[in-house]
Amino acid sequence: MKRIQVGGVALLIAALSAAAWAEEAEKPAAELHMGTMVVTPTLSEQPISTTAPAVTVITGEDLERKQVTTVADALREVPGVEVVESGSRGSVTNVFIRGADTDQTLVLIDGVRVNSTTLGAFDFSALTPENIDRIEVVRGWGGTLYGSEAIGGVIQIFTRKGSGPPRGSIAVSGGNGGTDREVAEVSGESGIFAFSGAASHIHSDGFKPQNDDYSNTVVSGRLDANVVENGTARVIFRVGDSEFGDFFGNNFLAAPDPNARQKDQVDLTRAEWNHSPSSTLRYQVGFGYAREHEEFDNPADPANTTSIFSDILSQTFTGDGRATLSWLEGLGESTVGAEYEVQAGKSRSLSRDPAFGDSPSDFDRDVRNVAGYTLHQLFLDDRRLVFTGGVRVDDNQRFGRAVSPSGGASYVLSPTKTRLRFTYAKGFRAPTINQLFFPGFGNPDLDAERSWEVDAGFDQPLPGDVVLVTANYFHRRVKNLIAGVPQPSGLLLAENVGRSTVDGFEAGMDAQLLRGIRAGGQYTYLDVDAESAGRVRRPRHGGSMYVAAERDGLWQIGDRVTADVRLLLVGDRLDFDPVSFTPRPNDAYQRADLAVAYAWPLAVVMVRRLKVFARIENLFDRHYQEVLGFSARPLNFLAGVGGEF
Repeated sequence: MKRIQVGGVALLIAALSAAAWAEEAEKPAAELHMGTMVVTPTLSEQPISTTAPAVTVITGEDLERKQVTTVADALREVPGVEVVESGSRGSVTNVFIRGADTDQTLVLIDGVRVNSTTLGAFDFSALTPENIDRIEVVRGWGGTLYGSEAIGGVIQIFTRKGSGPPRGSIAVSGGNGGTDREVAEVSGESGIFAFSGAASHIHSDGFKPQNDDYSNTVVSGRLDANVVENGTARVIFRVGDSEFGDFFGNNFLAAPDPNARQKDQVDLTRAEWNHSPSSTLRYQVGFGYAREHEEFDNPADPANTTSIFSDILSQTFTGDGRATLSWLEGLGESTVGAEYEVQAGKSRSLSRDPAFGDSPSDFDRDVRNVAGYTLHQLFLDDRRLVFTGGVRVDDNQRFGRAVSPSGGASYVLSPTKTRLRFTYAKGFRAPTINQLFFPGFGNPDLDAERSWEVDAGFDQPLPGDVVLVTANYFHRRVKNLIAGVPQPSGLLLAENVGRSTVDGFEAGMDAQLLRGIRAGGQYTYLDVDAESAGRVRRPRHGGSMYVAAERDGLWQIGDRVTADVRLLLVGDRLDFDPVSFTPRPNDAYQRADLAVAYAWPLAVVMVRRLKVFARIENLFDRHYQEVLGFSARPLNFLAGVGGEF
């Protein structure tokens, strides 16, 4: 019955949009996708149609239409990507690409590595969508250009560049669960400068009976200065401060936690210089810094007599440079680059038990890495045939050398416009600082986890280019997996003991049903051969479907209506029981989200346009758990008004 309801909502949106469509030009689905420009796969801006890896792009317009409050919710619909949120807002949110561990996915924001140095993974819970130009998700490729953690793939977020006359916007919204959200954005150009910035705040009392509140404030900005002809200095920053009540802090006792609190500060900065002294040569020099400071405070309560306090600081310092040369009148391109990186981790924790006393645990360590890489592309037959190949060498202070070669090809068949793609790539994941140095667990003799992967796929536009069908097969093997091994002392020691093999298939379709109406979906199949710890929270079957509509000039010139319906489908998967910690199944679930908005021009001073909007998440109030023991949010909504200036 609920599936029928979802289909009914989608058909209603399609019908309303079709009945009131204005005659205006629009790119067909295939052209829109294949012509999208990307940077992450090759470090050169080029259309997806000439890249060999599997790439998905989420634009800033997509984020605005979906009205998501976190980037993680936008990633749920990417083929091969699984997003897992541990219950309430603010709780740990992990992303898995093609069955790889969450610490085997590299996350970059404007080229800055933001993966935790202590845990290896990036927590998406506080990453908000404001001031984002696009998100590029590259699957099964990236080790040659980006090094550690890119085994599963690379997710890179790009901040919006300011353009045009200065303008701004303000939006306020509220919803159930005592939730409110405020967003302000500004962007534009003035002389040699281009700027953009955003500030956002969200607060929620939560949906649990106690200690489930959440707040997050984020400020981000970008400044570009065209100092000389074809030369730009750029500074980008992002600062976030969040706090939430950890209702599930005592989850292993099957009891709510009335007083566990967590605070997180996440900051990043990047400064870079980009210059093209000629039409065939360009270079870039940059410096990046990422910092995450986490404080956890869980005093004893009636259900748990142990008090736990921790203060963890993760920092990454990076200096990098690269140059790209176009040769043979554009028939080829070569990139050469180098990086120097320092990862630092500092932890102070205390466990206080009346029966056993205090158990402090402290460390302060860092690891250095130097890398050089090169990537080459050959464009033949008017770029219908493209060859790509390269290699990277990392010299790590702890485990030594890692060599990461890769190669790929893309070819377009003229009669059918079929694009065939093939890639081969090696990758690695360096041991985290916790795995190297955490007292009682760390092992400084660890080797890196090492992988290789092959990927073959195609993109097929159907007649008229109104439908695009894509498919990918991939096979990945990883060795030297790091796991905690029980010791005679009763503690766990990090050791290289495991292997995993993943076979999978991704398929997707995007269609332009009518002018202004798009629909599509994606499906992912995973077959993971690994120990149970390497298979948890990775469904064998998963996918999503959507219908999106946009219409200009519905009631007056300059107005716009948007509507978006998404259905998320997640299959059965293995998980750990929160009390016994033994593997057991977690049931499949489906979730529908709906977003609608209407904007119209105003003939008043300063305000150019007014907008009303609403988003409903978990539209049919399904009860499910993305992580066993951590119930997901019920139906929740945000509705509000905004103005553009």
